Amino acid sequence: RKINLTKEEVLNLFLEDRKDSLDLNVKPNLKPKSIVILDRYFYSMCAYQADASYSPQDILDRNLKNQYPHADLVFFLEIQPELA
Repeated sequence: RKINLTKEEVLNLFLEDRKDSLDLNVKPNLKPKSIVILDRYFYSMCAYQADASYSPQDILDRNLKNQYPHADLVFFLEIQPELA
């Protein structure tokens, strides 16, 4: 069965999923001297969800509005998809 969602609904589902993941997995592990490594966060969502409807900045602003924790360090890997 196919579910038809608007772009706004899809974006909101991604934001809700981020909130759940942070509450269940990340925030409990944010203690002094601890390291939390994520392979996806604000910036990947900006890259993958941005289109004519939402700019990367729009998506970043929505994430920042929710007061999610900020990364201390971000790596951008620019490599060929075949190598990734």
